[in-house]
Amino acid sequence: MEEQAEQKARSILAVAEAVVARNQLQISRAEEEIILLNEELNPPSPKPQSATPHEDYIIINEDNLNVIEETEALQLAQPAEKKAAQENRLRVPAREEENIGRDKLQRLSRESAIYDMKLVSFVNARHFVTFGASPGPVHAHSWQVEVEIQVPHELGDTVEFNKVVRAVTAALAVYENKVLNQVHPFDLIQPTTENIAMYFYNRVEDVLQELRLGLIRLNLWEKPTQGIQVINR
Repeated sequence: MEEQAEQKARSILAVAEAVVARNQLQISRAEEEIILLNEELNPPSPKPQSATPHEDYIIINEDNLNVIEETEALQLAQPAEKKAAQENRLRVPAREEENIGRDKLQRLSRESAIYDMKLVSFVNARHFVTFGASPGPVHAHSWQVEVEIQVPHELGDTVEFNKVVRAVTAALAVYENKVLNQVHPFDLIQPTTENIAMYFYNRVEDVLQELRLGLIRLNLWEKPTQGIQVINR
């Protein structure tokens, strides 16, 4: 009788533990959903940014978007020589030890360009960012990737749009519908918006170079009002 009672008690305990485990899993998922909803409803206030917070990328938000647009409009109104010098100064890495073996000054010189091409693509993926020792919740984004491409004189007056679109799309396709933390290089570095934007710049520049085109800048929009602009490899 004691053995039967003990077996019955163990059976009841096992059922109870299974119920508790299921409830804890549901609670954890609910807590993650609450965190995501709170982040969407109460986004953190953007920190004040200087004109150039990093020499390789600029944070774009509602506060500085107008300033960036006005600056670019002013550059368009400047004499060609002064404009070319300013753009080259922005686009050429300042530190010689970071020289990547490309003559960016010559390749991105305004004198060698016939026109600029602009494309927009989207990458739908998920990621999480670790703060301290605690990984944040996995959540989805539809990142808008906007690229500005320079077409040199030697390619003639026209470049096939579809060919360029296919090249850019292929460069980013590996990240589509993936958890970025599981895809190289984001299995080694955090897939923050800054890191994603800078690595996407490198990949897109590589494929455009094969088409003899130059990449002027890449904008990665995390939200319609917040993004990162990268101007150097």
